[in-house]
Amino acid sequence: MSGRNIFIGLFLALIAIPLAASLRADVVPEPEPLPRQYLVEWSGEHLLFVADERSSRIQSFHLNAGAPVAYAQTRRHQHSRVRDMQLDSQRGKLWVLGYNGVSVYDARSLALQRYIPLEGASISAMRIESERVVLLAGSGMPVGEIDSRSGVFG
Repeated sequence: MSGRNIFIGLFLALIAIPLAASLRADVVPEPEPLPRQYLVEWSGEHLLFVADERSSRIQSFHLNAGAPVAYAQTRRHQHSRVRDMQLDSQRGKLWVLGYNGVSVYDARSLALQRYIPLEGASISAMRIESERVVLLAGSGMPVGEIDSRSGVFG
């Protein structure tokens, strides 16, 4: 009888292993979320600005003739990744919020004009209003502002 029990035990083990493997194959891990991309269009100049949250590089594309054509690109900066991007079309400035501060670029050439450090601040987004850039917390509540003419944080 013990030989028969060993045989049945081995038989059940041989059946259980492929069964367990097929059950594990049905469990698919959730994919990692894609990085958020930021797109801002300057229709008056036929420009499209593109950035994503894992990169500190911004690119612009000219939209005048059919397919987008690469136009300008920022240099890579060590300060931080992109969290938000806003265009001040009246002044020709592109405001880019990173994890450590705000970079202000000339919107046509993407040359860095100013960097405003925001150490320790929990800012998730920006909103451009006539003479200022309002800094917003994750809840959407204003937590500070920058004078868009002088770049002074208040």
